[in-house]
Amino acid sequence: MTFVLVPDPVASLIEAVNRNDVEAFLGFFVEDGEVDDWGRRFSGHAAIRGWSDREFIGVQAQLVVQRCTRAGNPDRPFASGI
Repeated sequence: MTFVLVPDPVASLIEAVNRNDVEAFLGFFVEDGEVDDWGRRFSGHAAIRGWSDREFIGVQAQLVVQRCTRAGNPDRPFASGI
């Protein structure tokens, strides 16, 4: 397995998902935060939790980063290939 260096905030989010911790996962979003899942948008903690319970953490998704690049704003990393 190849190790990919991922910025701490992104790594922490991935760790929360991989241990199926929905509360920690939701903690990464402001109250009116949004998830865009291939064009389907879920806004706010309640909607994000519902989506996650049905399609993400609730089905025990596991994330593995294959590459991580910084484009544009260096303070906003983009992890792709997850």
